[in-house]
Amino acid sequence: MNKRTRILVPRTPLLDEAIAALAMLMSEMRLCDLLSDELFGVTAAQLRILSELTDHGGQTINELAAALAAHQSSISAQVAALLEVALVRVATDERDARAVQVWITPKGRAILRRANGSGRPLAAAALSRMPGKDVAALAKKVRRLASLMERIRQELENVR
Repeated sequence: MNKRTRILVPRTPLLDEAIAALAMLMSEMRLCDLLSDELFGVTAAQLRILSELTDHGGQTINELAAALAAHQSSISAQVAALLEVALVRVATDERDARAVQVWITPKGRAILRRANGSGRPLAAAALSRMPGKDVAALAKKVRRLASLMERIRQELENVR
């Protein structure tokens, strides 16, 4: 974005409160990610990859990126780190000999079990303490917020 591109939004106490709550949540998620690395020896992003592979079997980097709503280069870097410590393995993709599929190893499954099967174990623990209807409503509203933010970002990119 260039310096002239601005988003004009009137400040209101309600918006300020919501933004402060989101900032607090993002801060807690970052702290949870750091704790995940300390407790399990892998990042929360890497746990999410292990969880996805456990739930859906071998996948290509592009399939993992799509499933986790992440950039292919980020997934590729995380998979490389997981390969180094033998938590995943790669094999030629049976559907396309030019591609590889990533598979979780027994060592990766053991780490994931220690993290209670979640890519974000502390967030999952907190959400599990909320009523199911609240978790569903939260997920729906967060998806809606993310979708709106993505749309505005794309509009701004088109202005450039």
